[in-house]
Amino acid sequence: MKGKDQPELVLLLDHDNIPFHKISLKMILREWFSIVNDDPIDATISSVKVRAYGGWFNEESVTESRFRAAEFYQASCPATYRHGGHYFRLSFEFADSLISTTKETPSCRITHTVATRSSAQYLKIRSGMAACTESDCQLRVIKKWIKRRRACPKPNCPNSFSDYFERTEQKQVDIHLAIDMLTASEKAHSRTHIAIASDDWDLLPAIGASALRLPKGASVTSIRFHNEPTYFDGFMDENNIRIIRVIP
Repeated sequence: MKGKDQPELVLLLDHDNIPFHKISLKMILREWFSIVNDDPIDATISSVKVRAYGGWFNEESVTESRFRAAEFYQASCPATYRHGGHYFRLSFEFADSLISTTKETPSCRITHTVATRSSAQYLKIRSGMAACTESDCQLRVIKKWIKRRRACPKPNCPNSFSDYFERTEQKQVDIHLAIDMLTASEKAHSRTHIAIASDDWDLLPAIGASALRLPKGASVTSIRFHNEPTYFDGFMDENNIRIIRVIP
């Protein structure tokens, strides 16, 4: 069997939303392949594309997170995997570009996936909370500190919060993942199997939209790492979107 008769497997990994400190990549593969085996596989070896998404670029420079992830996947992603008497050949890549719609489509490179923020978080004390019983409670002092956005809680601190504090966050990663899911679904044939491993609820609409684009016989699987139900589970069940829970 050749061409579109062969099963096509695509695994999208939302790296920072997978508890890899508690589970292994092989655990994810094993659970997913158990479901994929519902599709009778005629070939001796099936190919699996594995793509990892994350904050891999600070502007156009490779981040330290990318180097650590490269070491992790080099050690964790097998070249071949045997399951249920069948062999899967895995090819790993970092998601540095959009999935192309055709072989002729130019590659669209994605960088600037990490941003540095220095503003204080906008927080407020919850209403109805009981007062702290400690005589020297600093809650109100902290509240004023957050509101004033100074570098320290001292009333006359001359330095701004942003002078001394910063945090990094991922940018574009969710959108990139969502677009790639849609593209993979639109390219799918009747034996395409797509899975996304993530605990991020922001991706639920993309999972649903991808499933609605699939031809008969293809599948989308949501791989999660918790037992909590989501508001979207009813829709997923009605539209044959598989849910796998890999619990640490």
